Amino acid sequence: MSEDNDFRQLEVKNAFSVLLYLYKSGKVQKTGIYENVSYTSTMPTKLKYLEERGYITMASNKFENNTIHVELTDLGRSIAKKLREIELLISSDHTAFNEISEEGKMPTNHGASSEQRDSVG
Repeated sequence: MSEDNDFRQLEVKNAFSVLLYLYKSGKVQKTGIYENVSYTSTMPTKLKYLEERGYITMASNKFENNTIHVELTDLGRSIAKKLREIELLISSDHTAFNEISEEGKMPTNHGASSEQRDSVG
């Protein structure tokens, strides 16, 4: 599977939310994910996908009535950290995103006049 497909699968499987939740919360019980991210019939499949990709680990604790604990791996933590940075950028810079949505495109060559932009190349 290509990297682009992996990214799209994470997006489709709503995995970003799971990774961010685990990044913010640390090791949690599986039920915590259901309560705080999403409780759908497909969540076990989503978690299994993340585990197979090496982003999370799931381990049961026989001493706690077979409670399953979920936590990020180093790879998952690295990805979640980047997602968190993006989340913070978006939440702190609404002005830039409002400009983009109003114009329909991202501004280029910040501060350059149209003549300067046209002469580049």
